[in-house]
Amino acid sequence: MNAMPELIAYVDRFDVHAGDELPVRISTRAARVRPSLVRLGHTEPFRPAGFAAELPQDVPGRSQATRPGSFGLVPDAPALRSPRIAVGAWIYPTRLPADGVAGIVAKAPVGEPRGWALVLTAAGEPALVIAGETVLVGPALPALGAWYRVTASYDAASGAAALACHGPHVDWQLHETVAAGLALDSAAPVTLAAAACDPRDPRRTAVGCFNGKLEAPELRAGMSLDPDAAQLLAAWDLGAQPERDEILDRGPHGLHGTFVNLPTRAVTGRSWMHATAKRSDAPEQYAAVHFHDDDLGDAGWEADLVLRLPGDAPSGAYAVRLEGDDGAEDHVPFVVCPRPGAPTGDVLVVLPSLTYLAYANFGGDPEDAPIERPPGSQIASDHWERMMAAHPEHGLSLYDHHADGSGVSYSCWRRPILNLRATHRNRHLAGCPRHFAADLILLEWLDAKGIAYDVTTDDQLHRHGPSLLAGYRVVLTGSHPEYTSAAMWDAFDAHLDAGGDLLYLGGNGFYWVVTVSDDHSHIELRRGQAGSRTWESAPGELFHGMTGEPGGLWRHRGRAPNRLVGIGFTSIGMDTGRPYCRQAGSFDDECASFFAGVGADETIGDFGLALGAAASDEIDRFDPALSGTLDVKVLATADGFSDYYQLVVEDVPEMISATGGTSNARVRADMTYARRPSGGRVFATGSVGWIAALLHEGGENNVSRITENVVRAFLATDSDA
Repeated sequence: MNAMPELIAYVDRFDVHAGDELPVRISTRAARVRPSLVRLGHTEPFRPAGFAAELPQDVPGRSQATRPGSFGLVPDAPALRSPRIAVGAWIYPTRLPADGVAGIVAKAPVGEPRGWALVLTAAGEPALVIAGETVLVGPALPALGAWYRVTASYDAASGAAALACHGPHVDWQLHETVAAGLALDSAAPVTLAAAACDPRDPRRTAVGCFNGKLEAPELRAGMSLDPDAAQLLAAWDLGAQPERDEILDRGPHGLHGTFVNLPTRAVTGRSWMHATAKRSDAPEQYAAVHFHDDDLGDAGWEADLVLRLPGDAPSGAYAVRLEGDDGAEDHVPFVVCPRPGAPTGDVLVVLPSLTYLAYANFGGDPEDAPIERPPGSQIASDHWERMMAAHPEHGLSLYDHHADGSGVSYSCWRRPILNLRATHRNRHLAGCPRHFAADLILLEWLDAKGIAYDVTTDDQLHRHGPSLLAGYRVVLTGSHPEYTSAAMWDAFDAHLDAGGDLLYLGGNGFYWVVTVSDDHSHIELRRGQAGSRTWESAPGELFHGMTGEPGGLWRHRGRAPNRLVGIGFTSIGMDTGRPYCRQAGSFDDECASFFAGVGADETIGDFGLALGAAASDEIDRFDPALSGTLDVKVLATADGFSDYYQLVVEDVPEMISATGGTSNARVRADMTYARRPSGGRVFATGSVGWIAALLHEGGENNVSRITENVVRAFLATDSDA
C-alpha cells in the first residue's frame, strides 16, 4: 500500500530584504518537487508574485528527519581517551525514559561496542555502560524531582568498576570486577544528558536524551572523583553564560562544548536558596541546566533550493509554493521587509511575528483547550492542524508543556511551523483564520483600498528600533501583537513620542515580555504567577536567561499596554463575539471624521470571520488607572458577552463572583482614540477579531469604513503638519 502524499518545508528566516538569498529545506515522499513564488492573500491565497525570482524548475524529493531532544556536546580530544575514568554529576530527573536509557554523561558511539555511559534506566536505576554492555545497575531512585549525586568508574586494565548514588533517602555504593579490556577508546564526543551519538553527525543523531536538570558533570582519569586521588580531565560549569550556547570547562584542558536544541537555562540548582529570585544575585545557585527530550532549536535539515530575490522585490508577504509530483503541497511564507531608512510608502504594517513564533505549532487536542468553550461549539478539521498532530517532532509552542510537565520557554524559527500558513484555520476558533492567516486580511484590504504600504515584522523592529519606523507617517499593527521585547516597546514608544501615529488593530497586545536571541533564531519567555497562562515558571526562574531581565507581564514592569496604546487585555473567550455601539467620544470634533458614513445608532461589526463579530476572541478595555498621561477617548464599546468570556486574572486580586461577561462591566471591548502630549496618536480597536471583519461584503462594511477613515485622516493630518 502506497504512503499518503506528504510535503513539509521551512525557511530559516521569516523576514528578508530585497536582494537576499533564502534557503528552502524540504522533506517529502514525492520524487520531484516544483517550486514557484507567490504573493499571499486571503480571498485568493496564492497570487502572482509580481516580479521574477531565481528558482529551479524542480528539485529531487527526499525525506529529512527532525530529531528533538536537548543535550550538551563536547568534541572528542586526546585527554578524553583515558583507560581509567571516573565520571559523576548531580541530577534532578523529572521524567524517566519510556524505554531504553537516558544519558547523564557519556562518550559512546551509536551502534558500536565502544566507549562508556553513565545512564538512568526506564525503571529509574543509575547504571554504568561500558563498550555497549551494562556492567553495573543500582537500586532505583526513590522519587523524581530531587537532587542526587551519581558517580561511576571503570579501569580497563583490571576490570574494576564502581557505581554510587547519594541523595535524599539514598546512600549506596557498588564495587565489582567486570571484564577487563573493554574498549573505552572512542572517537565519539562527550554527550551531557544523552546516552550516545554518531560521531559523523553528532548534533542530529543523539539518542537517550535525559529529562531533568543536570549540574556539575566532571570527568577524571582514575577510579575516584576525589580531587586528591585522580587527575582532573574536565569540570563543566553548565550554569555559566546562560545567554550563550557555549559549555564552559573549568578543567585544565579547556574541553568546552555547546548546548544543542535549547535546553532551559538560568534555572535553579541543587544549592538554590528560596530567598534568591534571580541568577545575578547568586550565580552559584543557578549552576544547572534543564534538559528535555522534546526540546528543539534547529531541525537541521539540508537546503534543497535557494530562493534569490531581486534587488527591486517590493515589500509584502510571499511564499515559496511547493508542489510534489504525487500531489502533495506546501507553501512556506516569508516577508520582504524594507530596509531601515528606505520606506516606499507612508504606511507601515508591523506583522506580530514574535506572536506567530510564540504560537508556533500550537494545536493540541481541542478537548484540552486552555480556554473553556460553550457546549457544542464547532471544532473544525484543518489540514495543518492534522499535520501538527502527526508530526510532534517539529517542536512545541510557548503554550505547551514539555513531556516532564514543565513549561516551554523557547521557540525557534529553524523548523517547520505548520500553523504559519496562509490557509491555516484555527480549530479552537471554529475554523477561523488567526494570527498570520488573519493578518493577510489586513494586507489584502490595504491593497483593495489603494493604500500604499510596506510590511515589516516584530523581529525587524527589535533589530533596528525607532529607525525602522522613521519616515512612516502611520504604523499599523496586526491582530494579536501579544509578545513584545523591550526594544520593540521602546521603538513604538519613541515613534509616538516623536509625534507618530499608530493604529493598534488587535487585542491582547503588548502583554508578555519576550527576549530575542542574538542571532534572531529563537525567543525566550518566562511566565509569572499572573496573566492568562497555560503554565507558570518555577520559583526562582522568572528571570530570562538571555538578558537577565524579569519575565512575566509588561504590566508588572510598569509598562501596562494601556500606557502605550490606551487600552489593555481584559478577557478571552471562544464563544460568539459581539458588535460595537458608538459612545460619546465618537462625536468629538477630533474623532467625528473617523465615523463618516456610519450612523449615530448604527451597530458596528455584527459580522466577521472570527466568531461572527468584530469584537471577539481576545478583547481589551480602557482603564483610566492604567493609562498614565494618555488622553483617551472611548469611541465605541462592545459588551454583552457571555460568561465564556471571563475577566483576566490580573484584575481579580481576590476571589470574587461575577467575573463573566453577563455580570462584569469590565468584560468589554473598547475602541479608543488616545493622544500623547507630544502629539502622537493611537487608534485602538480592542479586539483580535477586528481585522477578520474588514473584508466582509467585499470590504463594504462599517468596520472597513472606520478603519479607512482613520488611516486617511491620520495621513491627511500628518501631511498638513
